[in-house]
Order: sequence, then structure tokens, then C-alpha cells
Amino acid sequence: MTAFGPFGGTAEVDLEDLGASGVFLLCGDTGAGKTTVLDAVCFALYGDLPSRRAKAKQLRSHFAPDGVGPQVVLEASFSDRRLRFTRSPAWRRAKRRGTGTTEEKAKVLVEERRSETWEVLAARPDEAGLLVGDLLGMTKDQFDQVVLLPQGQFDTFLSASAEDRQQVLTRLFATHRFEAVQRWLVERRTALRRDSGTRAAQVAAVLHHLAEAAGTTVPEELAGSPEQSAATGATVAWATGLRTTATEQRDEAEQEHTATAEAATHAHTALERERVRADQRRRYDTARADAARLESGADRAAADAGRVAAAERAAPVAGLADRAERTRERAVRAEREAVAALGSARDWLPQEVEAAGAAPGDEAASSPSDGGAAPAAATVAAYADAAVRHATVAHELLPHVDELAEVRRSLDELADRVAATDRATESLTRAQEAAETEVADTEERVAGLEAAAVGLEGARAALAATEAALSRHAETEEVERLVEVARERVGDAEQRRDQARTHRSDLRERRLLGMAAELACRVADGEGCPVCGSREHPSLAIPASGSPSPDDERVAQTALDTADSELQVAREELTTARTRLGHLREAADRRGLRELAARQEQHAADVAAAAEAAECLPRAREQRDAASARHGRTGRDLARTQAERAGLLEQREQVRRRADAIAQRLLRLLDDGGAELPPDEEGLPAAVRAFSERQRRAAEALRAAREALEARDREQAAAESADREADAAATAAGFADRAHAVAAVLPADRVSALRAELGAREATLARAQEVLADPAVLASLEGPDPDPDHARTLHDEAARRHAHALAAVTRARERAGAVERHLASLTDELEGWAPVRDALEVARGVAELAEGKGVHNAAAVSLSAYVLSARLSQVVAAANERLTLMSDGRYVLEHTVERAVGDRRGGLSLAVRDEWTDESRDPVTLSGGETFVVSLALALGLADVVTAESGGTRIDTLFVDEGFGSLDPDTLELVMDSLDDLREGGRVVGVVSHVTELRSRIGTQLVVSKQRLGSSLDVVHAAT
Repeated sequence: MTAFGPFGGTAEVDLEDLGASGVFLLCGDTGAGKTTVLDAVCFALYGDLPSRRAKAKQLRSHFAPDGVGPQVVLEASFSDRRLRFTRSPAWRRAKRRGTGTTEEKAKVLVEERRSETWEVLAARPDEAGLLVGDLLGMTKDQFDQVVLLPQGQFDTFLSASAEDRQQVLTRLFATHRFEAVQRWLVERRTALRRDSGTRAAQVAAVLHHLAEAAGTTVPEELAGSPEQSAATGATVAWATGLRTTATEQRDEAEQEHTATAEAATHAHTALERERVRADQRRRYDTARADAARLESGADRAAADAGRVAAAERAAPVAGLADRAERTRERAVRAEREAVAALGSARDWLPQEVEAAGAAPGDEAASSPSDGGAAPAAATVAAYADAAVRHATVAHELLPHVDELAEVRRSLDELADRVAATDRATESLTRAQEAAETEVADTEERVAGLEAAAVGLEGARAALAATEAALSRHAETEEVERLVEVARERVGDAEQRRDQARTHRSDLRERRLLGMAAELACRVADGEGCPVCGSREHPSLAIPASGSPSPDDERVAQTALDTADSELQVAREELTTARTRLGHLREAADRRGLRELAARQEQHAADVAAAAEAAECLPRAREQRDAASARHGRTGRDLARTQAERAGLLEQREQVRRRADAIAQRLLRLLDDGGAELPPDEEGLPAAVRAFSERQRRAAEALRAAREALEARDREQAAAESADREADAAATAAGFADRAHAVAAVLPADRVSALRAELGAREATLARAQEVLADPAVLASLEGPDPDPDHARTLHDEAARRHAHALAAVTRARERAGAVERHLASLTDELEGWAPVRDALEVARGVAELAEGKGVHNAAAVSLSAYVLSARLSQVVAAANERLTLMSDGRYVLEHTVERAVGDRRGGLSLAVRDEWTDESRDPVTLSGGETFVVSLALALGLADVVTAESGGTRIDTLFVDEGFGSLDPDTLELVMDSLDDLREGGRVVGVVSHVTELRSRIGTQLVVSKQRLGSSLDVVHAAT
């Protein structure tokens, strides 16, 4: 063990050497670390302390030097295998850099000795746990109960309630599967009950819907006991009756509906017949009136037909005449536009064109009749092409002008940006210096707070230790008071015992003196004397007044036994209080109360100061980190700004070179185009734009003149062609000339109206003649006049009766259908419910049996308790083998299934039978020594059974931790003899105790000594 518990350095224990004698003693001062040796064994195997000490989280020794971590190394033999377990719990160490602490994680290493070398088997906690489980076949709790018999907890299992004892046995014997079966049965019963309730609710809902569909209510006997009604068939019988009634009502309604339907059909036929006759009469009268009206307007209709025919022949001629007129107008307009265009282009033509004798703007030269415009048009076209070429050259110059202006603006912008970066660089330099100062200040504050907060845990530990010492002082005073009270109770009990003993002795003596009279009372005439056998009784003794009876003596004996029991209990309480007081005095701090109070006040102030520093430390660190972040951001911004300024300077130089190149290109292009060059570079853009604009206007004017001359020639040719086409069309249509054809034209809407009137007249006349010749119409003129109103009245009455019958049969059908559907649903629900009810009945009985309830389980023993009861019987049998020896044959453990007082379930109760009095006693009535003996025997028996249950894994080493101080010398001798039997069986027994007698009896000892720098171990071999 290194830095583990009270061992500040490294301590080694050779258990093979200690176990050579079979029994060894682990002794030492209170608090020296005897139990820590056992804790180290458990921790090395399972990575945790025994259950009673498992809450301890800080395993590193307070005596350990800085930087030394806790570690336990255990070498153990498992049959023919030799393994080494190395474990380190989690602990906090000082950081290698800076201040503060950091956590070291828990570590484990399992190795096996093979061929003189150690080979690694596991290096992870889960792997090590599985390996130990395979090797030992038991859990940590089982190992704790089997190997490390717990200190001060021998009587816990003996005096526990049935529920607590069941939890211990369940954990040791791993009978969770039976509890799982028990829980499953209960859950199965609950699930079936829930399912049955759901199905009952579904059946009730279907019954409600069925009753609602049938127009009735559910009977109370069905709604009150749905399960019984479903089981007896009453539910189905009631539902079947509803279906029969609904079927009969439906059949009656269908018969009534059929009769009214036939009557309604006859009435409808009569109504339709009267309607048809009345309609034929109206058609005949209308047709006869239309025929007379049309015959009177025949002449006007013929004239309208002639006008429509002439308009149809003239329509194409009118269109051609209109087009010829429009073409002539366009030709005149084109002539005027050509003259105007030639006048606008005169300024852009050379003087030699005008000197040729054909001025472009002269009307005589431009007249279409003499052909003088042809030479002018060709010349204008040539000069227009030349102007277009010059304009193209000028257009190519314009982008360079815009680019030059843009480049000059860029130069100005770059100059502004360079100035802005200069200002930003100066501002960021000042911010960088301020950030450096803030970082230094916050670093200094954080260092001070960290130094103050480092001692927080130490101050808290010191405060806790001081408070614990004060508490022990207060507890010691309270226990001293309890000792005095217990001493007084012992004195009172001894006085009552002596009085009861004196009273009993007095009664016995007086009864012996009057024994002759008592025997004389039993003598009867004719019977033998119980003393001498004589049948003659000459002088019988007479009982004295006030002589005690046997009942009086029994009452006195009972009082004496009660007084003895009370005295024994009082002595045990006194012994317990004295033992507790001794332990407290050993653990008490030797310093006075005043000194402890002063130290407590000082430690509390130290804790408050360190806590305040620790509370302020996160905020200070945040401020330091924020200042550092600002310092970094400012530095990055400054470097980025300086880099940006250098880039802007380089970019400005490149733009300046670009501006010079563009200006040289513009001057070269102007010179090539024949334009006048500007006196300086500033006038270059204006000169380029003026040259471009002048070439553009020349090209546009000349191009417009050429297009106007060409358009004039096209329009004149088109006008002449349109006139010829219109005249030819008029002659072909039968008109004298184009003017007569245009006069015959009618508007399109008028022609459409006339055609519609002629068509409607012919259609109306044809329909009237057809109606007048229709045989059905002629037949309607025969017989009486039709009366459709009377027929409608009869029809409406028949339809009303039929509608009423239809509604009635619809309701009856719907009711019958609904009843049938709900009956089918009810049948399905009942069929699905039946097996659930049967299963629930079975599950209810089995679950109650497994829970220890119901009439079939009178002992109230649950399934898991029943299984554990068998294990407990084995434990009791194994324990009695040792208890008989330890108690010199007086006590025997008994296992009973009867419930003890306060227990809800039976099966796990224990009693102690006193063979001297032949009576069973509750374990709580045993004295302290008797409780230890019985509990030790029970623990050893439990260890044997658990070992066998875990697969026969044999643990050769057994530790018994404390408890021997409550034994008298004779009982101690018997217990040691029982432990010797374990040694003779091949097992090694380690006894943990501070009892002086054991040091003289057990020669091999492991002595634990406590010192100011931590505990140490020494092995002592003495003659026994």
C-alpha cells in the first residue's frame, strides 16, 4: 500500500508468512489502520471499498508527500495461478505548469505470472471486473460477507427484519430471477386486469351504442355487473332480443313503403299525361300564329336578300379601292420626306457634289417624273458609307475616354483611403499600448486570488477536523452522563434482584417448614400416605396461618427471573456505554475546549477568506482573458491596417501608370482619325467626345437621306399597281366601274343583321309547319280540355304519403342495421374478453400465491422468500455446527416460516433456542457476548453456503474484524477453538482486534502503529 489511507509511505504485508501458523492477529491502536489493510484487499480486487465504507471518496493519505499518488498492489493465488492486481484511485495532484491542481484518473493493471515473467491480462476497469468475477465467482458484496466479516456488523443480519434479511440474501445468493418472476406475475396480473377493464369499458360502450340505436336503455343488472352478465350470457340474450324487435319493425315499414310507392307511381303517370296534352295545345296555337305573320312579309324579305347579294360582291372591290387610295397617299408623303432629307444632308456633302449641277435639295432634280434624283441618291449613299466608317472609329474611342475618367477617380479614392489607414494606424497603436497595460494588471490580480484560493480545501479540512473534535468532546460528555445513568440503573436492578432473591428464599424456607402440613392436605381417608404409604393417619399436621403455597413460590421465582433479566440488560447497557466512552476518549483531541474553539474561529475565518478569493477568481480570470483577447485583436487589427496601407500605395502606383497608357492611346487614335488634337491632356476627353458626336450626326443625316429616296421610289411603284388591281376587280364583279362597286357596299353589322333576319324567318316558318303537321299535336285537339292542376293535387298527396313511408322504412332499416352491427361488435368484444377474464383469474391466484397473499398461502411466504428460505436453512445448519461448539452446546439457531412481530411476510425469521431452558428466544434478547457468538457462527455459516453457491470457489484466507471484546474468558476460549477448527480445515484466519488476551493467545501478529507521519506495519512471531 502506497499513500493509501493512514499509510503515508509504502507498507507491505506478506499474508503467506502470516498465514503459516493458520491464525494471525491484526492488532494496533484505535485508528491506526487495521481495517485499512482489509479495505486495500477489497479495493485491489474490486476497485472499491467494502459496502460499509464505500462512501469514502478520498483514498489518498493525508500523510503522503506531494506528488506521490495512492496505489495498492495485491498478489494472490487462485488454484495454481498467480496474479498481481495494481490499482490507483482517482486523486488530485499539483499542476506541472502554473498553479492549481489537476485530476489523475483511476487506473488498474492485472498481470499473471507465467514463465518467470508477468504478462498483462487486463488494463481497463471493466475487463478487470469480469476477470475477478470469473476467478472468485462472487460479487464485491459476497466477498465482503464471505472473506471480510464486517466490523461491528455481525449482529446486523441476525437481528434484521424479514425484509432487510431478504435484501441481504438476495444480494448474496443472486436470486433476483425469482424476484423477477414474482414481479412478472404481478405485472401480468396488473396488465390482465387493465386489459379486462379496458375490454369491460369497450363492452359497456357497445351496449350503450346498441341501446341508443334500439331506442332504449341498458338494464341496470347488465350495467351494474358486466363481468357476471357476460359470463352468464345475459348480455347476449338482451342484445338478441333487441335485434328481433328491430327486424320486425323494419319488415312492417317496408310493406307500407311498397304500397305508397305504387300509388305515387300511378299519380305521377297521370300528372305527366295531363302536362303533355296541355303542352301540345299550346304548341298548336303558337305555330298557327307564326305562319300567318310570316306570309304577310314575303316581299320585303326578297328585297333584303338582293341587297345582301350585291354587298357580298362589292366587298372585295371596296377593299382593293381602299388599299389603292392609301398607297397613293403614302407615295405623296414619301416624296415630301425625300425632299426634306436631302435638304438636311446638304451640310455634310462636299462642295464638288453641288458643283456637278444637281443640288441634292433642288425640287427639279428630285422630282420623280424626270429621274434627276437617281444620281443624287447614289452620291449620297457613297458619302453616307464614308461617314459611318468615321463614326465607327469615333465610337471605339469613347470607352477609352470613360476608362480614363474612371482611372482618375480611382486615383483620388486611393489617396483618401491611404490617408484613412494612416489615421487608423495611429489609433490602433494607442489601443495596443492600453491593452498591454490592462493585461499586466489583470494577470497580477489573478495571481493574487489564485494564491489566496489554493488553501481553501486545506482550510475546510482543518475546520472540519476541529468541528469533529468539538463534536467528540460534546459526545464524550453525553456518553459520560449515560454511563452514570446506566450505573444507577445497575445499582437499582441489583437492589431489586437482591430483594427478590431474599423474598424467594424466605418463601422457600417457610414452605419447607410447613411441608408436613402441605403433604397432610393431600391425604384422604382410605388412601395411602404419599410419604410412608400407610392407610392410617392418626395425627395429621395442621397448616399454620400464612404458610406460603407453591403458587406463591412460583410467583416469587418469576419475580426473581424478571429482576435477573433486568439486571443483565442494565449491565449490558453499562458495558456498551463504557465501551463507547472508551472509544471516544481514545479518539478525543487532547487539546482543551477553549483552544479548539479558538482554532475553529481561526479556521472559519481562513475558509471565508479563501472562499471569497475562490468566488472572485473566475471573474478575475474572465477579465484577464478578455483583456488578453482585446490585446490580441488590437495587434491583429494593427498589422492588418499596416498591410492594407502598403497594398493601397502599390495599387495607386499601378493605377497612375494605367492612366498614362490610356491617354497616349487616345491621342494616337485621334491623330489617326484626322481630328484636331487638344492643346493639353485635360482637353483630351472633350476633343474625343466632340469628334465622335460630329461623325455620328453626319452618318445619321446621310443615311436618312438615302433611305428617304429609296422609300419614295418604292411607294410610287406600289400606288400604280394598286390602282390597276382595283379597277380590274370592279369589272369582274359586274359593276360599271370602281365607284359603283364602292356605293353597293354595306356595313358588316348591317349585312349580318339582314342575314340573321332572313335565317330566323325561314327557321320559324319551318318549325310552324312541322308543328301543324305533327300527329301528336293534332291528337291533343280531340277530347276534353286537359286539367293538370287537379292531377298535380292528387300527385302531391300520393308523394307525401310515400315520403312519410320512405322516412319510416329508412329509420327502421338504419335501426335494424345499427343493431345488427353493434350486436356483431358486442359478440366480438365478448369473445375477446372471455379468454382475458379466464387468464386474469389464473394470474390473480398465481400472483397472490407468489406474493405470499391469499387463502392458499397461509404462511404469507413470497416466492423469493421461499427460495431464500431454503438458502437460509442451509446457512442455519452450517452455523449450528460452529455455534454448538462456541456456546458449549447451549444455543441453537432455528429457522421458521412464521412471521415475526412487525414483519409483513414470513419465511425468513430466525430464533435462538436455549437448550438449557428448552425455550426459543428472540435474538434481540441475547447479551452482547452472546450476540457476537451467535452472529459469528451465522456469518461463518453464511460464508460456507455462499462459497458453495458461487461454484465451489475456495477462499483460503478469512478475516474476522473486531467484536471479541464483549466475550468472557470462557466464551472467548470456545470461539477460538472454533476458529482453530477452521485452521485445521486448511483455512487461514486473520483476527482483527485490540483485545489484550488475544495477543497472548495468538503468536503471529501484524501490528499497526500510528505515528505523526503516518501508520506503519510490523510482523511479530511470539511463542503461544
